[in-house]
This record gives sequence, structure tokens and C-alpha cells, in this order.
Amino acid sequence: MVHFIPSNGSKRTQRFAWLMIGFVLFGVAVFPGCDSSSSTRTTAKEATSGDYEILVTITQPVDNSRLILGEDHPPVTLRAEATGGVEDTYGWTWVVEGGGHAARSFAGESDGDAEIEFEHSGLYTITVIVKDRNGITGRDSIHVEIKMTEVIAEEAAP
Repeated sequence: MVHFIPSNGSKRTQRFAWLMIGFVLFGVAVFPGCDSSSSTRTTAKEATSGDYEILVTITQPVDNSRLILGEDHPPVTLRAEATGGVEDTYGWTWVVEGGGHAARSFAGESDGDAEIEFEHSGLYTITVIVKDRNGITGRDSIHVEIKMTEVIAEEAAP
């Protein structure tokens, strides 16, 4: 018979040794594959869409910019870039708030671009929300100041 605990040791030492063996066996049973190469974050990434977040950046207009628009101005182009998630399945939603008016939202093109016409001067917050087919979302916001100006027509010389 093989003895793991010497029979000539004290009862206290024997109990401690058996307790430690129990803890080791419990740890192996509960955490069978723990090593530094696996993580719950990696598992979550694979379980959602190959990535666990979408990083979004509005590239046009620039944050805290001031846009001066004339009477017959063309629409302002909004442009954003995104990475992560399932990239071929992005849905783009733009939200514009400010200028003393209710927020308005609208869908962007599949490449993230959109156009908007501003009708009033004011401070605006522009947000883009990107969502992939698995429901993963990312967002970015910027602040812009819109200044509407009137075009002064020159009179023809007599």
C-alpha cells in the first residue's frame, strides 16, 4: 500500500495535507483549461461576429468646426469610417441635434456618407451610429457651428 501522508505525522499535518490535495483537485475540476492563451473576451468575440466592438470616427466635418453657408449652399457632406464587427453589413444612422430645432435622424449610404441641408444658424451635435447584422453598435459624435449668411447682390453700375 502506498502512503501519501506519513503515518508518523501529527493529525493536524495530515488534515492540512488532505485539505491541500482537495483544493488542488477541486481547482483542476472547476478550471480544467485555464491558461494565459484563452480568455472570455476572445470567446465573446467569436460568439458575436468575429469582433466585439465597432470603432467609429466621423472624418468630415471636423469636430468643433465652423461652417459658413450662403443662401443657396449645397448640402453638407457627412463622412465617417468604421472598423470591427461584420464590416460588409453595416447600417449607418446619422442624428443631428441643435440649432433650436428637434433632433432629426436619417440613414446614411452603405459607405457611411450622408448629406444634410442646414437651414438655421446654431450649434449642432452630429452623431453617427453604426450597427452590424449581429447587433453590435459603435458611435461617434462631433460638434459644429453653422453660420448662415445672406448673399449680398451687387448692383450693376449705371
